[in-house]
Amino acid sequence: MSERIESKDGAAPELGDDEFNEVSSDLYLSALIEIGLVLFVITLVINALSRLLIWSVTREVKAKAPREAPTAVAAKPQAAA
Repeated sequence: MSERIESKDGAAPELGDDEFNEVSSDLYLSALIEIGLVLFVITLVINALSRLLIWSVTREVKAKAPREAPTAVAAKPQAAA
């Protein structure tokens, strides 16, 4: 009998591994792979949206920042002849 390692909230961290070990049909395996791919695509979309949000916020902050006046170039003193 195998013992299951459980986290503090009672969920099994290796639940995905257990599901793959107990695959009984090709349809079940295909469903697990499809769910994994869907979750991966959702992760990519959320990541892209978060990067877009961070980019737009930092762009607005840079646009609102006060610009410094350009400093005048000091004239070199001319040597007395």
